[in-house]
Amino acid sequence: MSVRGASGIAVFGGAFDPPHRTHVRIARAALEQLPVDELHVVPAGDHPWKTGATAPGPERLELCRIAFRDVHGARVDDREVARGGASYTVETLEQLAVEHPGRPLWLVIGSDNLPTFHLWRRADRILQLAHLAVFPRAGAAAPAAGTPQPERVLAVQPDAVNATAIRMQLAQGGRGLAELDPLVEQRVVARRLYGT
Repeated sequence: MSVRGASGIAVFGGAFDPPHRTHVRIARAALEQLPVDELHVVPAGDHPWKTGATAPGPERLELCRIAFRDVHGARVDDREVARGGASYTVETLEQLAVEHPGRPLWLVIGSDNLPTFHLWRRADRILQLAHLAVFPRAGAAAPAAGTPQPERVLAVQPDAVNATAIRMQLAQGGRGLAELDPLVEQRVVARRLYGT
């Protein structure tokens, strides 16, 4: 159940390459713990700091639709994939602010992003547009002085699940992975993603 009187929108972006059970846990926690009644799962187009997702954007969108299908209040938002080119959080937040005037926006990020948050495009503008909610990541460094302070820290047990390791396991023939929804894994194999 969402926070009573909630009217905000949470934004949860990432490569989702592939989306896994920890992503779903974080989405549920955001919907339960933040004053929001809607959460946009936003798969990135081209990540400006990475060499590129290993599955095409349309495939990651479909994997997200499968992974988050049972999360009430979550919707998969295709705007960054559809926009093409490098994905910047500030552009997505500006669009949402125009589309939903008066509704508070919450940006959900991992604690490992805090030390480099100042390097994000127009980081100051992001903080004007959205409240910052952070989920703990295992092994994340302690925030340095000057790091933006989140308005909320989600009560989520940190774990070591990461998409890179999942992709490696899949490429090496791993199946029935506990971190993946069986229907996500089924599509990954059917579409021969990640070296399967």
